[in-house]
Amino acid sequence: MTIATHSFVPSMLFAATITKWSTVKADHDRRVRDTTSGTAYLLNTNRVTGIRAMTDTAYSSLYYIENPFDNREHKEYMEIHMTVAAISTEINRTPTYLMMTLPLYPKMDSTQSTVNTIIPIQNFAWAVAVADSGSATDSIVYYIESGFKLKRARVALTLTQLLALVA
Repeated sequence: MTIATHSFVPSMLFAATITKWSTVKADHDRRVRDTTSGTAYLLNTNRVTGIRAMTDTAYSSLYYIENPFDNREHKEYMEIHMTVAAISTEINRTPTYLMMTLPLYPKMDSTQSTVNTIIPIQNFAWAVAVADSGSATDSIVYYIESGFKLKRARVALTLTQLLALVA
C-alpha cells in the first residue's frame, strides 16, 4: 500500500521509533542507536512521502525529505515501527499551532542560559534525544532557519515536551 505525497503545509510533528535510516549525510545524530528496538525521533508530516507497509505490518517504510524547500535535497529511506494507518492519521491531523517556541542553548552549550527562539512548525525537520549520559532532559532539533539553511540546536526539552508544544 502506498500513500500519495501530501502537500508541505500544514504540518504536524509526530513521534516515531526508527529502526533503519539510510542517508548520504555523515551526521552522528542521524542514526539508529538501537538496531533491535529502534531509536525515538520526532518527525514532521510535511517531509514524509512514499509510505509503504512492510512484511511485518506493524512497521512501515517511507522516504523523508529533511528540507522540502530545497529541490536539491535527497530523500532519505526510513523504516519505522508504526503502521501505515497510524502515519496516515498523523498526516491528516489538523494543526493546532503554526509556530513553536524552543528554549535553545547558545552554541549548543548546555551550561549557558537558554534563549527562546520561535520557529514555524513547517520548518521543523526532526529531533532526537541528546545521546550523552549527562542529559535526560535535552534534545537535538534540526530546523530550517532560512531558505536552505539547516540549523542544528540543543534545546532544553525532552521529545515528549517538544511534542506537547504542538498538541
